[in-house]
Amino acid sequence: MSNVSHNPQNLDTTIENKPSRWMRWAANLANPRGRQNVLAIGDQAIISGTNFLTTIVVGRWCGPEGLGIFGLGLTLIFLLVATQESLITTPYTIFLARTDDSNKPTYRANTLLSYLVMSALCATVLLTAAVAMLMLGASQQIAYVLAALALACPCWLLREFARRSAYAEFKIATSFGINVTVMVAQVVGLVCLARLDRLTPASGFLVVAIANLIAGVAWVFTSRNSMKFSRGHFRTTLSKHWGLGKVMFVSQVIHAMSSLTLPWLIAFCLGTTATGVFVACEQIIRLSNPLLVGLTNILTPRTAHTFAEEGRAGVHHIVKRAMILFAIPMALFCGAIALCGDQILGRLFGDEYLGYSTVLIILVAAKAFDAVSIGPGRGLIVFERVNDCLRADVIKFCITLTTTLILIWQFDILGAAFGTLIGSIVFTTILTGLYWKAAVLPAQLPVEATQLG
Repeated sequence: MSNVSHNPQNLDTTIENKPSRWMRWAANLANPRGRQNVLAIGDQAIISGTNFLTTIVVGRWCGPEGLGIFGLGLTLIFLLVATQESLITTPYTIFLARTDDSNKPTYRANTLLSYLVMSALCATVLLTAAVAMLMLGASQQIAYVLAALALACPCWLLREFARRSAYAEFKIATSFGINVTVMVAQVVGLVCLARLDRLTPASGFLVVAIANLIAGVAWVFTSRNSMKFSRGHFRTTLSKHWGLGKVMFVSQVIHAMSSLTLPWLIAFCLGTTATGVFVACEQIIRLSNPLLVGLTNILTPRTAHTFAEEGRAGVHHIVKRAMILFAIPMALFCGAIALCGDQILGRLFGDEYLGYSTVLIILVAAKAFDAVSIGPGRGLIVFERVNDCLRADVIKFCITLTTTLILIWQFDILGAAFGTLIGSIVFTTILTGLYWKAAVLPAQLPVEATQLG
């Protein structure tokens, strides 16, 4: 028998030295990375909460048809956000980790200028489309929404640019402040319009524009001293970003189109009322975004820095942990939606949206598969294997679109949900296999084989 069992003092020491669950939790929060993770999740909770409340207000006051039109406008914004992320903010995050401190002010300013160019192009295209629809005698409501989007898109992109820039330097609190500002201004503005009976999809986007503009301009003003404009380096920045982002751009857009085309497809096949119901279901599923997107925002810069310092082995360790970290809570979320998803949908949006619990369950299962693929996707991007990401995204888009077109005529909205699930399963399987091939197999090869490859 050990001495510890005869010595109460040793036993007490053993018990005292064993940290409790709460002590370990507190230690994780005391760790800078732990605090960043918690703050990143809270930051994304603000964004998701803002979008969620916006959808509820529009859905209740404008009905399923109005929410359907508003949701179609949101797909255009999300598509432009994916474009900016691939061509500007993700390359910026990766290359900033490799830039000397003396060159960072110029790099920041040139990247901001890239945003300005892209926003001007987007606003011009949307405004031209709105004028063309009015001249051709098309739907005035759609034309007004496009005109409002010409203002809302640049403002939304500015907010996203500010957030991604803050995350690139692990300034999560800055992003948190930006999003709180947007939430307060946007929700208050929408509720006021609703109370005055002036809320329409177009006026809703005008409120979105004002709220994002306030936060974006405030960030530019407070960050002006950390930037130094240099006309001569702007082309170099564009070339560097385009070199990494051109394939990523196609990959990100196709990946976004896999989900963003579904509301348009439903509107074409079933009408805008059905689109509004589908958008409401999607918003319930996006309640998981605070965890998924919040951790993804911190995962990208952390993976980039780890690759620069520790190589593929360090990245692989992070990716494995990320896959587990995303899978467990999503499994719990799936169970919660299966139990009470339909009740949540009816209470938040109204009785017109009841009866779609099966759609919710299928969509949350698709979201769970997408969550597992986040870690491998970040790893491939850091490895600059964006061609592999593009390959998986093209397959996902084709399968999702094809299966949806086949099933939607027979199963209505449920067919679109099944198409989403099938595409997500195939995508996650392919992307994980490509990541394993890029990260794990080279380390298992003999040194001679690696050099020959």
